[in-house]
Amino acid sequence: MSKKVAVLVSGGGRSLENLATLQSSGELSAELSLVISNKEGAFALQRASRLNIPSLVIDPERVLSAEQFSERAFQEISAAGCQLVVLAGFLRYLPIPSGWEG
Repeated sequence: MSKKVAVLVSGGGRSLENLATLQSSGELSAELSLVISNKEGAFALQRASRLNIPSLVIDPERVLSAEQFSERAFQEISAAGCQLVVLAGFLRYLPIPSGWEG
């Protein structure tokens, strides 16, 4: 059984596209289940839409502290049932909760 994966992005999403290609060819046994960006205009969000991967933007105005952002992001990741997180060109400091380390 493949694991559900959340992909955090800030830019173009080429790594997201590469992961999706590997998934569709069977080389990657994972389900890309959620894309999270900290930037509303990130092209990766368009890629996620084209690939039918749910996506959301969290705190593009950078109002939240790094800890608050992390808490919100990992709440969304958990709610989506994801077991793994890939930081694919994610350009914001992200404290990792202890249950997600390693």
